[in-house]
Amino acid sequence: DMVLYEYIFHNVEDYKLMDGDFGWNYLTYFLSLIGGTQLYFLVITFLTCFFYFYSSYRFSKLFGFNFYVLVYFVCISPFLFGNLTNVIRSGLALSLVFYSLTLSGNKRLLVYVLCFSIHSSVLLPLVAFEVSRVFSGKYFAFILLWVFILLLSVLGLNQAISNALSPYLGEKFSSYLNLDATLFGGNWGFRWDFVALSIMLIALSSYSLNFRYSKILAKLLITFLISNSFWLLVITIPFSDRFFQLSMFLYGIIFYISIENLKGNPLYRSLSTFSLLCLNALFIFLYIR
Repeated sequence: DMVLYEYIFHNVEDYKLMDGDFGWNYLTYFLSLIGGTQLYFLVITFLTCFFYFYSSYRFSKLFGFNFYVLVYFVCISPFLFGNLTNVIRSGLALSLVFYSLTLSGNKRLLVYVLCFSIHSSVLLPLVAFEVSRVFSGKYFAFILLWVFILLLSVLGLNQAISNALSPYLGEKFSSYLNLDATLFGGNWGFRWDFVALSIMLIALSSYSLNFRYSKILAKLLITFLISNSFWLLVITIPFSDRFFQLSMFLYGIIFYISIENLKGNPLYRSLSTFSLLCLNALFIFLYIR
């Protein structure tokens, strides 16, 4: 993707700025006026990191979390650093979504518009979060929904649903459905490793919620479940990992809150140690191997 964005950067005058994701187009145009591609990617990376760090700070102030521990969990989240180097546009948009979750009222709506103007796919987690605000006490129903969609995908019935949704999700989504996966490198198809990652988080957070209800944890979990369920519907198409990231940006904070919420539980020390070891091992596997 960086090659594509570098090409667009050098030819930005040929594009209609208000077409498509106009927020990203205007940011690219502005940065093209003041520097080259190195500055361009540096600014995008800085903004993405800033919003993740600042959002973590706001979460810690709003809910009494340990800022340094929370940042650590957010930073070792699966695929976070991939957003800084590969799908940089959706990475920036998702960092703003993360920030919007700490806001309320008109400020949150304004950031919603900004997120959407950078990458329209983030409409999924934005809508999911709004749903979670209404049904935060019904988190178990969304877990059952996720399990049901997983079964549909295992049985191969998800393809019919994704094809039916295609006309309503834009031309780019339709183009993914029609791609020949054999023409591209990468590990396409049913990703059991990604499913296992999701199950680990869902199991931990649901156990934590059963031990002690936390409204913010329930809302974030529902947001994750809805976004992740959509990925399950399109799991077998090429580049489905891009839809996976629409839920995975919440992985670290849900992990942290789930463990924090278990304080007082007899298994707290064992679960927190085991979970942290798993998350660190995953980080090493993804980025240092």
